[in-house]
Amino acid sequence: MVHARPAVDAEYFELQTLGPRLDEVGLARGSPWAWIRTMQPLGVPNSEAFLRFTVNLKATTGEIWSQDQPVSTGCETFAPEWVGYHYEAVGLLRHFDWDDRRHTITGGEPPGHPPLWQVRMPGTEFLMFEAALWWQRAFRPKARGEEPALVAELRWWPGLVGAWPFFRVMSPVDKPITRQETAAAEQARRLLHGLQPKLRPGPDPGTGAKYDTREAWYAALNEKVRPKNNRLTARRETLAYWLDVSPTLLNQNKRKWGPKKLDDIRQGRF
Repeated sequence: MVHARPAVDAEYFELQTLGPRLDEVGLARGSPWAWIRTMQPLGVPNSEAFLRFTVNLKATTGEIWSQDQPVSTGCETFAPEWVGYHYEAVGLLRHFDWDDRRHTITGGEPPGHPPLWQVRMPGTEFLMFEAALWWQRAFRPKARGEEPALVAELRWWPGLVGAWPFFRVMSPVDKPITRQETAAAEQARRLLHGLQPKLRPGPDPGTGAKYDTREAWYAALNEKVRPKNNRLTARRETLAYWLDVSPTLLNQNKRKWGPKKLDDIRQGRF
């Protein structure tokens, strides 16, 4: 079951809750940002966990949209080790085609390869949501639900491939951090690290399609890209997904066999 959220007061929302996070990673408050977070610790007995997706669609629909999606630790994103932990991420919304709302960012993006969170329509390759994650964190809450003194985080900067890990201390300097809090933060760091390979489009290295000849490469372009109705607006990552290769291998094959430009692939000029 999907739980829709009512409209959020944009000024209060940005200034009181999300604004400081956007400021910290350099995302303009008016930009098409995306915010993903668990609403309760994952895997808690007798409780259905939800991920809340909140996005800024003011540039297209004039609203901030929010919706809860059920999630379980048995899903392909979160491993069973996430039981008892929270996850949160903030980033740049790049594609949104959900609930009859559509928003696609084209061009003008900073260089680099940030982690990507993608949501596809179940059982299809139809891309509903994609966000480039600039900031992520994970933590195990205290017994009463409060945040601990030590939280594991990841941050991405333009030009960076992947994300940089660090710990954030949220405790007075005269209050020692307990051994249990340190162990939970170390586990949160490991969980974030293990999540990152799943936050990139395309297959893991060595598991995708292999095109050993120019003929095989162009046959795949004709069979897997040319028939797509939305190929003219497809992102590099989407083209790579269709071809069952990583974006890096897509670039390598373009340089090796052509065509040299992504637009030539989209337009079928090969």
